[in-house]
Amino acid sequence: MASLLMLLTLGVVLLGVARLELGVGIALALLCCPAMLRTAWSMERKRQQGQAPSMAERVYLFASSLLVVFVIGLASGITFCTICFASGLGMFAATNGVNFVPLAVLFGLVPGIWVLIKVGRILWPRRE
Repeated sequence: MASLLMLLTLGVVLLGVARLELGVGIALALLCCPAMLRTAWSMERKRQQGQAPSMAERVYLFASSLLVVFVIGLASGITFCTICFASGLGMFAATNGVNFVPLAVLFGLVPGIWVLIKVGRILWPRRE
């Protein structure tokens, strides 16, 4: 029941923020949804082991998951922007001004997704 109340509270806060500033609400939802799923999954594992997680443990787990999601997103975003800029600038210079932005974005997506997966596996290892 407490988990449902936490989920409902998070949903109401996200909707309130989205109503005030849509972009901030969407960004916050993108950060909070994976963190909340990870928190719920971890709390369920603790319950199956016979341990009841306290409220402080739940808050700590959610905050740490939120930080991990932020770091993963930041690392993949930096990789994406760096590769896009470098490949776009190189193609622009090599072709005397022909616009290759879609190709630069594609070149940025591949390593950005790779970094997303690698950093995600490092910061969120699978536990048996």
